[in-house]
Amino acid sequence: MHGETADRILQTASTLISDLGYSAFSYADIAEAVQIRKASIHHHFPTKASLVVAVLKECSNTFWS
Repeated sequence: MHGETADRILQTASTLISDLGYSAFSYADIAEAVQIRKASIHHHFPTKASLVVAVLKECSNTFWS
């Protein structure tokens, strides 16, 4: 479903959410960690909310698998 970049974004976002919480991370933090431009994140996840929903779905899929 996802490409390598999207998977790296999701993993990084998941870590940042668990370490810092929703409000304390930004696309800039993810871009720096993954070494991509913020625009690349927006290509895969247009909004922060859509990114968090995707992270939660991934967590849910892992939990229920």
